[in-house]
Amino acid sequence: DVCSSDLVVYWTGLMSEYVDDLLFASGALDALTTAVEKVWAISDLEKAGKGKIVKYCGFEIGAASNNDGYVIRQKKYEQEMVKRFGITQATGFPHVHLAEDDEVPSGEIKESDVKLAQSMAGALLWLTTRTRPDIAMTVSSACRLATKNPCKSVEISKAVMQYVLGVPGGLHYPR
Repeated sequence: DVCSSDLVVYWTGLMSEYVDDLLFASGALDALTTAVEKVWAISDLEKAGKGKIVKYCGFEIGAASNNDGYVIRQKKYEQEMVKRFGITQATGFPHVHLAEDDEVPSGEIKESDVKLAQSMAGALLWLTTRTRPDIAMTVSSACRLATKNPCKSVEISKAVMQYVLGVPGGLHYPR
């Protein structure tokens, strides 16, 4: 019975696969790679560790400071994003004021403003769903307003991007 309370699960690691790239997080790395090599030809292994970053699906994975697990970031994506949208001012937190009437545009809605709002919110949404949950709530407001009040959406996105520039992020997975 799969639902039995007697069932004991032993985790030996995690594996992620994207097309022809594999990522292992395991203490049994040698056994895993030997098993994979029996089926497929594989290239040399890259191992994340102190001072060594591994890139996988746009993520940068490296050892956390004080050797307490790993940190997953998208530092290069963050830098490219703020450069693409001309963000040069950095802040320590997103300076955003949200109000009940934000959905009411202050003037005519232009297609070019909608496209810019969607592009900025989309770039932030990509970051949010991968390595920056700290900006999720504010980015959801930018997404919601992209077609209703694109100028306010752009204002919000700029503020979040200034925060991303000032506070590079990532996720820490401790041991």
